[in-house]
Amino acid sequence: WVELAVLFTADSLGRLRVHLVKNAAGVSLLWDDVSVSEAPRNRGFEHATATHWAQVGGSSASTWVDTVAYSGNYSLAMSDGTLWQDVSGLAPGRSYVVSVWAHLPDGSSGGAELWVHNGVGGNQAGTTLLTGGGGWSRLQVVYVADSTGRIRIHLKKHAGGGTAHWDDVVLTEAASISGRVTNADGSAAKGVEIGLAGWRQSRTTTATDGRY
Repeated sequence: WVELAVLFTADSLGRLRVHLVKNAAGVSLLWDDVSVSEAPRNRGFEHATATHWAQVGGSSASTWVDTVAYSGNYSLAMSDGTLWQDVSGLAPGRSYVVSVWAHLPDGSSGGAELWVHNGVGGNQAGTTLLTGGGGWSRLQVVYVADSTGRIRIHLKKHAGGGTAHWDDVVLTEAASISGRVTNADGSAAKGVEIGLAGWRQSRTTTATDGRY
């Protein structure tokens, strides 16, 4: 048996049609256990458990579900250690954005971070260390899927004082925007710095043909 998976981002229709396709040639094919679930699963911890999040082997993660939440009623609280979850069905070569809201009180001696890899230790990316501040901070990583078609998401609290709270872990495909800037006479506007208000990592400079 082989598990097939695909990551789908819902649009305004709020609907998903699932197709099981078998080419005409070849032997018969069996399908079983078709399911649809959020990705990552239990991303807001609203089940009041840490179900679907696994502890890194060898770590001594101390975690529980708390009523201190960024949204909803619950969040994941962690005094130290790392929890992770795999998501499959990513398209190789496509860019994805992983984000989470994290809370770390002032005076904490152990930082918190979000980091990812492909499930076998390669293709790693991570955020800078969150060292406190008292409010909620959004941590974000851009991940380019490789041939594994998989991402392993880690929520890590380094040993030390303070409790980290995690909420609303989100995985979406990154938006790609392109266009062309011209001068009033229609010629290419090269070397112009542009940006999109409200977007992260959204500043760039136009090329010699005015494109970005």
